[in-house]
Amino acid sequence: METIYIDTLFFINFITDYFILLCAGKIAGARLRRGWIALGAALGGVYACLCVLPGMEFALHPLVKLAAAVGMCLTAFFREARLLRCVLIFLAVSAGFGGALWAVSILGGAGARGGVVYFPINGKVLVLTFALAYWVLTRIFGRFQRTGRQEVHTVEAVLGDRRVSFPALRDTGNSLYDPMSNSGVLVCEQQTAAALFGESAALLDAADPARTMERLGERREFAGRLRLIPFSSVGGTGLLLAVRPDRITIDGAAEDNILIAVTPNSLSAFGAYHAIY
Repeated sequence: METIYIDTLFFINFITDYFILLCAGKIAGARLRRGWIALGAALGGVYACLCVLPGMEFALHPLVKLAAAVGMCLTAFFREARLLRCVLIFLAVSAGFGGALWAVSILGGAGARGGVVYFPINGKVLVLTFALAYWVLTRIFGRFQRTGRQEVHTVEAVLGDRRVSFPALRDTGNSLYDPMSNSGVLVCEQQTAAALFGESAALLDAADPARTMERLGERREFAGRLRLIPFSSVGGTGLLLAVRPDRITIDGAAEDNILIAVTPNSLSAFGAYHAIY
């Protein structure tokens, strides 16, 4: 009978899960809260230990494994607007790392125990395996990782009794502002911003901002809130319809003097964010 040291099992799975969660978060463009990522990894370590305990065979069921993976992602990325994206990328990255570690375990004469990671091999070999797997994965998910390196924040806007939360890219070169009030402007995709307009969203047409402003301006709730923002880009010049929300926060911090402009265009090829400011 082989002896499994529970502390070693927990530590190795904790380190492995932390690295995978961190890598998945970067690829997904999530905000990396390392304390919460560590807590998610600790959950994975506890699950690994449960899998080898007598009478806990049910923990190896695929649905239980999936629930454990989702629980880790919920813990690590619980404030992310696109949580499903984080979960799917975590599963994909786990598969990639799992294959690499399994290969190393075979070469080292070790393997998995009870369906969890247990590699009594040299620590340097394990680190080198992490580095190699990371290099391969960043080549495979290269375009996703470039998006992940961008500075994406969580924006929440409130207008009346309506509230919407979405990821937004921080563009340091953004010089868009309202010339009348000197307010900063956050550009948001129409599909996302529509939640702020409630029943009036049916009148929202970002491709025709002047006509939309005329129609929405007839409604009392939007009186004094609407602006037409001139812009200039590589594709030419034009106008954007903008609305002033009652309140707007970025990563939980209140921001003053920001308008939300609506664009008919998609701002991110992979849906990593829905606004730019």
